[in-house]
Order: sequence, then C-alpha cells, then structure tokens
Amino acid sequence: MPSLHAITLVIEFADLIYFKRVVTYFLKDELKKGGEMTISIHNNASALQAFARQINVSANNVANIFSDEFKASTAHNTQDKNSGVTTTISTSMASGPLVEDPIKNDGTLKELSNTDLAKETVTQISAQHGFNANAKIISTYDETIGSLIETIG
Repeated sequence: MPSLHAITLVIEFADLIYFKRVVTYFLKDELKKGGEMTISIHNNASALQAFARQINVSANNVANIFSDEFKASTAHNTQDKNSGVTTTISTSMASGPLVEDPIKNDGTLKELSNTDLAKETVTQISAQHGFNANAKIISTYDETIGSLIETIG
C-alpha cells in the first residue's frame, strides 16, 4: 500500500498538471481573443495617460501662476464608450484679480493669472493617487502573468 506522503505527491502532481492546463488555456484564450483581463489593462493604461494629462495641465497652470492675464485650464477625465478614459481640457475665461501695475505707476490696472493654487494642489494630489492606483494594477497584472508563465514552464 502506498504511503500517505506518496499519495499526497501524486495528488499535488495531478493538481499541478491540471493547473498548468487551465492556465495555458486561459493565457491562449486571453491572447487570442483580447479577453477581459487584457481589456482591463488597456483601460488602466488609458487611465494612466488621462491622469498624466491632468497632472501636466495642472503643472502648466502652476508654472504660469505669475504670468499676467494667464487663463488656467482644467482637465476633466471621463469614461469613453470603450470603458477607457478620455481627457477633455477646457480653459477658464474667468478674469484674474486686477491689481495696480507697479511698473507704470500711473494707477493703471493689470489682470493677473486666474490660477487657484489651492485647487491645483488638490487636483495634483488626486490625479497622482489615480495614477498610482492604475500603475499598481498594471504592475500586479504583469507580476501575475510572469508567475503563471514561470509555473507553466
């Protein structure tokens, strides 16, 4: 009669062969069809690009905070028809604060930038968290696929 250890090894080996078949089938199916996991990664990549655009727009606003008459832009991320993320950029036409022009020194007013530094800080923090979350999902996907490929051998 075989020992319990030998039976356990046979079961583990059978489970490994079954697991290998399931994973191989899954990966072939994913690659062939562009399955849901692949679509999800495309959505995450789309979100990474959208959050990067949002950060870039906000950074441009902050860089121009001392530029006279600069109009701040806002990047709005929305879900598109393919479940990806689309960024729409709009420019605020609101006036910046009017101050006396110190160079002319004749009481002439000039318009400053309409950039709100507090709003830009919140936007950048929020976009950075969104970017990091989607990057982590892609990283985890990459690690999982790597582990599955190593397991298949």
